[in-house]
Amino acid sequence: MSHTVTANRLGDGRVVFLTAAQGWTTVLAEAGFAASEAEAAPALEAANLDVSRQVIVDPYVIEIDQSGPSPRPAKLRESIRAFGPTIAYVPEALLEAAE
Repeated sequence: MSHTVTANRLGDGRVVFLTAAQGWTTVLAEAGFAASEAEAAPALEAANLDVSRQVIVDPYVIEIDQSGPSPRPAKLRESIRAFGPTIAYVPEALLEAAE
């Protein structure tokens, strides 16, 4: 398993992932990955600087499964945070109207 740092962007609450360049992205595939939680510790420390700058809130390290065609969080909770609900909860007519 790989690891990355996730948080919520303070401006809009979106789930974000720390990139290798110490920026933030909403796209998991663009995140910076570490081989272990211990190796992700410096990235978490860097993320905490953005907490003090009021860029993000609640950063923490998550496990990432990179065995498939694209990286995915290893835990269901993190998959829901990253990709949304596991079921469609909006009536089809509202979805079509939003497009």
